[in-house]
Amino acid sequence: MARIGGKNYAEYELGDIQETVADSEAATWGDLLHPRILRIALLGVILAALQQWVGINVIFNYAEEIYRSAGFGVTDTLLNIVATGVIALIANILAVPVRGQVRAAFRTTK
Repeated sequence: MARIGGKNYAEYELGDIQETVADSEAATWGDLLHPRILRIALLGVILAALQQWVGINVIFNYAEEIYRSAGFGVTDTLLNIVATGVIALIANILAVPVRGQVRAAFRTTK
């Protein structure tokens, strides 16, 4: 931290971290069963499973081989890899407000 913000910044942040640790209670495995935490954890597991099921990770992991075997040159392969990543990023950015709207719709129906 000293390299990022200087010695004073590092000392301040270290003190802040130590104060936070001293003030907080130790977490237990049972805390994971709290309904709010359990919902968040289950959502993360479900999203990870769906991401694997959809197969987009295969495209990202083997993109070079996929595009090369499709006959693209080096430049086109790199361009396609960047385009795939940008499209995935845009889709995720657009999905955030949609998710909020869906969540709000479910809250109003209950």
